[in-house]
Amino acid sequence: MFGMSRSPVIVVLLAGIGAPAIAAEDPAKAEVKETLILAHYMPWFVAKPASPVWGWHWTMNAFDPERVDPATGRRQIASHFHPLIGPYDSGDPAVIEYHLLLMKLAGIDGIVVDWYGLSDLNDYSIIHRNTAAILAAAERIGLKLAICYEDQTIPRLVEAGRLAQGDRVKHAREMLAWLGEHWFRSPEYLRWNGRPVLLSFGRDGLSDREWQEVLPEVGAPVYLSEHRRRPRAEGGFDWPVPKEGIAAFDRFREESAAWPVRMPAAFVRFKDIYAEAKVHASYGELPDRGGSMLASTLGEALAGRPPFVQVATWNDWGEGTQVEPSAEVGFRDLETIQRLRRERIDRAFAPRGEDLRLALRLYHLRGIQAARPELRAKLDEAAVDLANGRIATSREILGRLESAALSPPEEDGPFLRPASGIAAEPTWGIKGGIAVGLWPNRGPRGLIRIYTPYLGQPRLTPMNFVAIEPIVGAARGLSELEPSRLDPGMPGKAMWSADRLQDATSPHDPSRPARGVVGEEDGHRSLRVFFGVEPFNHGARPIVEVAFREDRPHEVAFRVFAAEGSATMRSCILTATMGNYARLRVLSLKDRLVTAASIYHPFRPIVAGFAAHREWTLDELSLRDGRAIVAAAPDEADPTHATYDRDVHRGWHYRGDVATQYWSAPARAALVARVNARETYWASTAKIPGGVAFENLELEAPFESGQEFRFGIVRGSLRESGLLDVKPSR
Repeated sequence: MFGMSRSPVIVVLLAGIGAPAIAAEDPAKAEVKETLILAHYMPWFVAKPASPVWGWHWTMNAFDPERVDPATGRRQIASHFHPLIGPYDSGDPAVIEYHLLLMKLAGIDGIVVDWYGLSDLNDYSIIHRNTAAILAAAERIGLKLAICYEDQTIPRLVEAGRLAQGDRVKHAREMLAWLGEHWFRSPEYLRWNGRPVLLSFGRDGLSDREWQEVLPEVGAPVYLSEHRRRPRAEGGFDWPVPKEGIAAFDRFREESAAWPVRMPAAFVRFKDIYAEAKVHASYGELPDRGGSMLASTLGEALAGRPPFVQVATWNDWGEGTQVEPSAEVGFRDLETIQRLRRERIDRAFAPRGEDLRLALRLYHLRGIQAARPELRAKLDEAAVDLANGRIATSREILGRLESAALSPPEEDGPFLRPASGIAAEPTWGIKGGIAVGLWPNRGPRGLIRIYTPYLGQPRLTPMNFVAIEPIVGAARGLSELEPSRLDPGMPGKAMWSADRLQDATSPHDPSRPARGVVGEEDGHRSLRVFFGVEPFNHGARPIVEVAFREDRPHEVAFRVFAAEGSATMRSCILTATMGNYARLRVLSLKDRLVTAASIYHPFRPIVAGFAAHREWTLDELSLRDGRAIVAAAPDEADPTHATYDRDVHRGWHYRGDVATQYWSAPARAALVARVNARETYWASTAKIPGGVAFENLELEAPFESGQEFRFGIVRGSLRESGLLDVKPSR
């Protein structure tokens, strides 16, 4: 909402009825113990499926949220930006909780909510209902709260024949009286020296004279007007002015210095969509500057130690002023607020950027709650913990719930498939055999999980992970490590599932996985599903078909395709990334076995604890039935009885039988096998028992559409596995 736009505003910051008469205050004597950071909040969004239609603020009668970009999965909305959770309904309790917990974790003290009064003109009644829900939630979460009364509603009511011209002042008094009887009584309502603060936005509502008539001499709120101080005002608040830029910000700071009370604005940018939507001409633009606009305006506003600073805005998506996490910049702006709160207000402020993601995780679990009502009590507990700063406890609860929230896979003949019609684990495989999974199953994003319950591994415990690593030119993409662009701030590329190749190009809800297609292959029953992955930084867009056959219970086939619009891939490597868990140390080649200790002696890490890759060409690999094979196994008879250092996380403690892991692919002249190694576990300095072990195991061949790589895990050592029988080299 812009200062001269269609939406003039009033903000009421709590007061008691019967407050003392107004007296001018010397700003030098007004004690400011701590500046409160407020976020200006729009409660006007209407969206499916919470509502039957898409509201004006998402469409502006020019955009259609039913249209989805197949490359990004984003809906077409009236904004240059996209909410991280997608377009939402302001009355959705899960959305309200998500927003307010984010504010709490970001170091925001309170909210200023737009309110259009009690009339049912246009969408005013919807906004009233949403505002009531927001204020009630703010009380529970422990945020200060404020009401933003749109006095432009008064001339609109007159134009609609709902209000007589002579009753404008009377109507405003009635609205303020209602607020005094209801929301002003809240113990969380924001106060300034025991009296409410009232802000009127713009000049299109009540006149200066009318405001003098509305506000009584006794019991009146502390009245602030926008930019300049009206005759009846005790101070003012600021708002971004795109066509004046930072000059307007500086002018307000200078002029308001002598006012009894002031509320400077902090803002990240201004980039409205009005011209594109043909609402009216654009108000102009204030650049984002890579996030530095918010850092500078908030930093300078806090430096003046005013009683309040207003972040303008939390979620005005139409004007592009939002700091709410977006698909474009993720949590960046809230991390800026966290940092500045710690630097300027409270050095002990504990939440960090990674903690903001807990609110998002809770929001996603709320989406599952309808199908799993037994989760509600624990989700409520996690929310209370977040609101009260018990972040570690909330993280632990959410981790347990994420594992338990999704329905386990269903048996279908020889196969395991995701449950249908409900929130389900994205898990596919062979009953009693090998299986694969995707996030949100336990583990990092951007990786395919490999499960081997037939080896005695606990359910949903990955034996290994497979990363997708396409090469474009000389650049190698990393599905596990590249930051997501679909979910900014989240590490690892987003992945999803589809029953058909053509459907795997667009993102899908990971908690509503495709079930896969059961059919036949070479006379054997098969199960196939396609995994899509968001575009890599270098433009590659691979799609991976995953196939199981009942006659190969311990092997899964991966076939790689390129989505339309993908950058040209020189190759697309599928690499098994977690050899350290099983402590793979013996590698099978054509005529010999080699050990990690022999080829990595002395051990010399080159980056992040990894030693350099070693590779072998086709003529050095074992061949069977026209396929090249590279296999690796532990050198321990019983890896479950290893002695671990005390600082080794229990997740690295191996459980289950000894097993051999292998890749195979059609023998081609350019095919190579490759490994690297570590002597410490990933992302730690904890030593691997027994010394250096292989970490990544992979095959690489020039890219061809539909090329196949098979990954298998069979019980026993290399000799016991039946894969080969050669003598180890000396």
